[in-house]
Amino acid sequence: MNILKSQASQETNTWPTGTLADWQIRMLSDPVMLSMKAKNAPPSAKERIASLTYLILTCNDDPELIEIAGSLAIGETATVMSAGVIIEITRLQDKTPAISPYSDRLISTDERGTKIPSYGESSYGYDIRLGNTFVSYHGVPAPHGFMTADSDTFNQDTSQRKLVASEVEIPPQTLVLGVSKERIYVPRGFDVTCMAKSSIARMGIEVTVTPLETEWQGYVTLEIFNKNHFPVILREGIGITQLKFSKASANCLVSYADRGGKYQDQPAEPVGVKL
Repeated sequence: MNILKSQASQETNTWPTGTLADWQIRMLSDPVMLSMKAKNAPPSAKERIASLTYLILTCNDDPELIEIAGSLAIGETATVMSAGVIIEITRLQDKTPAISPYSDRLISTDERGTKIPSYGESSYGYDIRLGNTFVSYHGVPAPHGFMTADSDTFNQDTSQRKLVASEVEIPPQTLVLGVSKERIYVPRGFDVTCMAKSSIARMGIEVTVTPLETEWQGYVTLEIFNKNHFPVILREGIGITQLKFSKASANCLVSYADRGGKYQDQPAEPVGVKL
């Protein structure tokens, strides 16, 4: 699966070993970017000229570049001409896997042999697992029920309860925040859409995850809602949602990391609202 893992293969002309984040490529000459710079481009464009992580997005079809990349030792840098552009390529010291831990196949049983919603690599995506930490929101009591939670002051208008356990019982019509067992890194030039898994959806459980933007990394906070009129128990380790990696037709000027997104580097526990 080329988006998630790149293995050596001269026949298919893919990048050798490791993951998409194993190489940093800087464009030392690019007529389009230089033109933007001459026209008082914003700082983000200048930063892109100075340090552009191309990964596999635009260099995947250049066999010479692929061969050079495979020959580099960790930390070594080479300069090469590719498609009329001078490129500097560096084998990174620290490899950042796109998904960790990673299963190269779908697994549909737990360690006891019990059937579970599957997790692991699928045809065009990856099914991540449910972790063991959960957060629920609760309203603040008021004279006639509960205080209305305002989107501008949501954290002040609600209280949170945290649970660390191998399972969680979700009451009817209730939202619980969960977290993935896997840590995700989205390479530059890619973004990730999170899709519902069939078995989970047919249980009446809605799992909402906003898109994972390019160069976002961390553990995924899962918004889990029980649409049923009865409680449902979910257990740690089940496949909970599917990630679909999409390659952009061009690199963005500013990634999630570039702009310092507030949900960057999320820990292995649910992260609530940040206003």
